[in-house]
Amino acid sequence: MRNCLLLLLLGLPATLLGQPPRFSDSARIYVLTEAPGAEVYSQWGHSAFRLHDPARGLDVVFNYGTFSFSTDYFVLKFARGQLDYLLSVEPYARWLAGARQQNRTVTAQALNVSPTQLNALAEALVTNAQPENRAYRYDFFYDNCATRIKTIVEQALGDSVRFDDRWAAPVTFRHTLGPYLADNPWLRLGIHLGLGAGADRTATAHEQTYLPDSLAKAYATAEVCRGGTWVPLAGPATTVAPGQPMPPALPDYPLMVALGVLALALGASYRQLRGRSQSRPTVFDRVLFTLVGFAGVFLLLLWLATEHRVTPNNWNILWAFAPHGCWVWLPARIRRRRAWASYGYLAAGLALCVGVLGLLGVQYFPPTAYVLALAEGVRALALARYLHPVHA
Repeated sequence: MRNCLLLLLLGLPATLLGQPPRFSDSARIYVLTEAPGAEVYSQWGHSAFRLHDPARGLDVVFNYGTFSFSTDYFVLKFARGQLDYLLSVEPYARWLAGARQQNRTVTAQALNVSPTQLNALAEALVTNAQPENRAYRYDFFYDNCATRIKTIVEQALGDSVRFDDRWAAPVTFRHTLGPYLADNPWLRLGIHLGLGAGADRTATAHEQTYLPDSLAKAYATAEVCRGGTWVPLAGPATTVAPGQPMPPALPDYPLMVALGVLALALGASYRQLRGRSQSRPTVFDRVLFTLVGFAGVFLLLLWLATEHRVTPNNWNILWAFAPHGCWVWLPARIRRRRAWASYGYLAAGLALCVGVLGLLGVQYFPPTAYVLALAEGVRALALARYLHPVHA
């Protein structure tokens, strides 16, 4: 059944159905690496296999990065870590035309495998392409279009292939994202806020291959056993479609906005210290604490209500904490007559200033988070200072 399906996928003549798939001596299989694109889902690049047998007129791409925006509840499934990706098979010319249309550079590495090894890998790919096998649960760091390209080679070739770890530097998952987010500071902030402490663990060489560029490096240093001799698994990367270079890095706009928020917080607090304004929460306070509270709810849901493996243990909720926003909405009569309203602001301020600083080294916090936490802390402590209870 698998052989027949493979022949159908590749468009071989019907007379060959039922025969073991054999390829000519000119058949080659390539690892394709596509540069990052403009869309968020393509920000980190892409990997795929190309199977080319010119003698038989075969040229197809096995693509593990296929998904559909028309999937029911697409956004909700993606947010909850429940989105399935698919292995698709399509003509190489059509796949390459799509990359060129997006102006993305594509490089290819030919795998130096024997005909028997090539057939074994092709058989594994077509098994994965069957309807009951083609879907898999996408996991950004651990199971994606790039990790599958490495895993299936290891499964198909077994002990005849070995990957070397010399190419990999000791870096964290979060650190590996840096070069791909330099031109999108708002996306960079959102990702850093959404990732938990697990993203600050040092990634092994195998784990770093979730990035297509790292996967290409892994193939460049891997070896395959042919005829009892270990030889390089992949040839040098050649460019098959030139594209636009990586865009330049942009200034940290979120940090600039956060500094502006801090300046407003300091100004409002100074006016209170000088007795030039009332001590009740201002519109600025309500907007600041409410927006931060909503952010905290979202981060907490990413921690507790999703299947993502790198969003739990996210200590950003110490400053993006929903209850912090409750104090600014307390009725005036409660603020005037309940000492715990003042104590609530004091507790919020201490949690913001002490809690975040106390977790230095446990989790990375972007500079914008520190500045916003400081702005919140300043306003919370200022309100606590002036919200003394009034006894009738």
